[in-house]
Amino acid sequence: LSGDARATINFQPFAEDWTESGKTIEIEFAIRDVNNRDAVAISCMNNNVGFKITADTASLIRNNVPLVQAKYVDDEKIHLAFVVEKQVMNDHTVRLITSYLNGVLSSAATFAESDTIFQNPAVNISVGSSDCSLDLYTMRFYNVALTGNELRDN
Repeated sequence: LSGDARATINFQPFAEDWTESGKTIEIEFAIRDVNNRDAVAISCMNNNVGFKITADTASLIRNNVPLVQAKYVDDEKIHLAFVVEKQVMNDHTVRLITSYLNGVLSSAATFAESDTIFQNPAVNISVGSSDCSLDLYTMRFYNVALTGNELRDN
C-alpha cells in the first residue's frame, strides 16, 4: 500500500480480554519510502487500547501507555509478534507480555492481575498511511500464547 491506498481488515483482535487465555499476534511487513517517522502504517486502536505500528516502532498499548515495544528499521522485512500469557510460578500467577522481532525477544513486561487488554467497542485493523509505503505479507492471530520456539518456527 502506498499513497492514499488504505485497507481495513475485518477482524477485531481485542474483542475478548487477552489476559484470560493468552493471545499471540504475528505480523510480517516492510515499511518503505518513509516521509514521517510517526506515520502509523498498521493499527488497531480504540479507547487507548490496542496496537500501533509506525515507521520504526511497534507498540502494544493499554491506557495510552505502551506495555511493550519493538524498534526496527525501515526497508527490511520484519516478523513481529506480541504475546500475552499467564504463567504459574511457585503457586503465584505471573502475567507476562512480550514482543519478538524476527523470532528474537525484543521486550517483556509484567502486568497486574486486575489489568485487562480488550476494547469496548472492539474495532477492525486499519492498514496504510500517506506518509510511508507498506508491504504487508501476513497476519496471524492465535488464541494461545506461542512460545519463543514456536515463533521462530513460524
